[in-house]
Amino acid sequence: MLDFTSFSIQPDDSGRRIDRIVRRLMPETPLSSIYRLFRKGLIRFNGQRVTPGFLVPSTGQLLIASMLLAHTPDISLDRTPEIIPDTSGIERIHETGDIVFINKPSGISVHGPDSLESLIPQSEGARESLSFRSGPLHRLDKDTSGLIAFSRSLRGARWFSHALHARQIQKYYVGIVSGFLDITARWQDVGDGQSEMVTDVHTLLAGSDSSLLCFHLITGKKHQIRIQCASHGHPLIGDKRYGATDNHKTFFLHSWKMIFPEESLPGLPHQLTASLPARFSREILDRFGDNVLALLDDRAIYWSDNEEPQ
Repeated sequence: MLDFTSFSIQPDDSGRRIDRIVRRLMPETPLSSIYRLFRKGLIRFNGQRVTPGFLVPSTGQLLIASMLLAHTPDISLDRTPEIIPDTSGIERIHETGDIVFINKPSGISVHGPDSLESLIPQSEGARESLSFRSGPLHRLDKDTSGLIAFSRSLRGARWFSHALHARQIQKYYVGIVSGFLDITARWQDVGDGQSEMVTDVHTLLAGSDSSLLCFHLITGKKHQIRIQCASHGHPLIGDKRYGATDNHKTFFLHSWKMIFPEESLPGLPHQLTASLPARFSREILDRFGDNVLALLDDRAIYWSDNEEPQ
């Protein structure tokens, strides 16, 4: 009689292909070998043979022949207490059961060793799930500060990713560029690989040697704002990679606000705003005075004197 090891499906596994779940349990096994195990009936669901493309429901039992797991850690039984990192310096702006929004500090990467990702503990559902891992839902450059979303459930990850892809989430940034620039316009440029980059740009205040701008992303290409600022002759101050010649070590760009569609996740407000880091605020005060800083702190940016706050 063939012995099987049972793994309980959790709600955050629902709708996943069963072969992808098995791949997480058996990471050293090639996908072609996993397909062969399905054909031999050595991997089953609720006791029945299934194909690798079977989508698991929200409950049930994944069965894997025990002999296949002799050298594979049984993660369903391995509940080693998680080491909770120190997140005292990380501001959580808003959190629901599906998603959490963080005010990312400048100077820390989103992914990789010693990154923001490593500082945000897995959600309870993710710790129980066989396949889902909570994590960042989009990217910010290492030296860009501000609002970033992390998933807490599969539903949250799917909703945010879909809404972002469908351009239903409006993302606003503020940045300091070199030179005088008084503008309200749409920048449309072609980047590497002929990909289109589109950004609505509005000047909050133009000084003699620098300007404070608000950027509304229409597309979301890598380094889009940095590239477009440089290509339009006004690189972000401190952005040496894209042509800045000032003495700042890093650039000033902040993910300032997100506006969400009317139909969104439970508990998610219409918009969220991330406060400026102290370094950014001091630079604004030094260059432009406190009026603009107060305008940002009041969370109102006007595209013209006759328009409603954006």
